[in-house]
Amino acid sequence: TDEHDDIWIGTKRGLNNISQVELSKESPSFSNYWLEHHFTAAYQLDSMLLFGTKGDGIKTYESNIKRFDPYPNLFTQLADKSIMIIESPSKGMLLIGTEHHGLFVYDLNKNELSVNLLRDKTIRKVYKDAFGEIWLNTLEFGIYRLDSDRESFRHYNLTGEDIIITVDDERQFISEDSKQNLWIALHGGGLAYYNRPSDRFEFYRNQSNDKTTISSDNVYCITEDQSGMLWVGTGIPNGGVNKVYSSNEAFQQ
Repeated sequence: TDEHDDIWIGTKRGLNNISQVELSKESPSFSNYWLEHHFTAAYQLDSMLLFGTKGDGIKTYESNIKRFDPYPNLFTQLADKSIMIIESPSKGMLLIGTEHHGLFVYDLNKNELSVNLLRDKTIRKVYKDAFGEIWLNTLEFGIYRLDSDRESFRHYNLTGEDIIITVDDERQFISEDSKQNLWIALHGGGLAYYNRPSDRFEFYRNQSNDKTTISSDNVYCITEDQSGMLWVGTGIPNGGVNKVYSSNEAFQQ
């Protein structure tokens, strides 16, 4: 939705808009734009809407004056790129993740492209943690963290060499608890915990003869209850819900 509460819907065949006025009608009608484009991402930046496309870069819409700009000057470097992610994790910075062309970091204060990182990678997910650190998930195994200068990065392995042959895709699910601990659920790699003081990940994996370990290494979701207890949902084999006792690094299956 934009600042007027109008709804925008991107599809494989164009961009659709339905206004609040139309929503109040029994049979509302849609406005359709750019039917030749495949829309993949959207983000609202103040009064401007940014729409990512497959192979056609960024299109923008200024909601104050209700005008499209199909070729915005700021994003000329993206004109032929497929857009996966559009995020603004902090004021003055815009991150645009692409397919096979990496991450584009824009300085909005200077209104210019700051840097293009991971140039041959596909950016699937951008996550900003409670400490302002930005984590990037790509098609390859592991995860990247942007350094504070936003011009360099570090890669962390999340799946060990001993099990990597059995894992087709980590399918990362990133979560933080109320103590600002960062956790990553992995498909086949168990549960990863980021030890911030030592700047490394620690892993919790199933041990078949130990009922105090996580029930399965296929971890799909993480949530925290009102008491601060962490719960982890897993899949086959031996799936189910696990209660995490972080104080003694144990699980109740």
